[in-house]
Amino acid sequence: MICTNTDRLALRLRDLSRPDQRTDYKLRDNYKLSDLAAGLALRQVARLDDFLARRKAIAACYRRALAVFPAVNMQVPLAGTAPIYYRFVVQIPRSCAFIKQAASRGVLYGRTVFRPAHRYLKLSPKKFFGTELAWRTGVSVPLYPALTDAEVEHVATFLREAAP
Repeated sequence: MICTNTDRLALRLRDLSRPDQRTDYKLRDNYKLSDLAAGLALRQVARLDDFLARRKAIAACYRRALAVFPAVNMQVPLAGTAPIYYRFVVQIPRSCAFIKQAASRGVLYGRTVFRPAHRYLKLSPKKFFGTELAWRTGVSVPLYPALTDAEVEHVATFLREAAP
């Protein structure tokens, strides 16, 4: 699903979504959502403000839990922005051990990404020191709107107890 207010982009997307209704040949594919997927997407868009508000509330709880560990919190909003908190990332020096320990307590933390892009491209990790450090120490904290208040508190408590 794509929303745009740019006519040129909208025309291009419509062109791509109708591969069999064109007299000229160029590479196209049918990128349309099924009716079911489109209906679900529209319903979710209608709930977007609620989702974002819930994510913001959860992030605030995590920030409070980390208040005594300011160096750990990587989710510091920039001035003049309205973050959506797609993820909440913290920096934990022994991230793998932290993730395993959390799993043993029923909290599913994860890596920020499976592997940084420069590793797929077989570029030297030494040239991407900052990226490597962020990847090795970054932990993605569970943050999704369906988390209950009790689950958020459980995650925050573990975060507070286990953070360095």
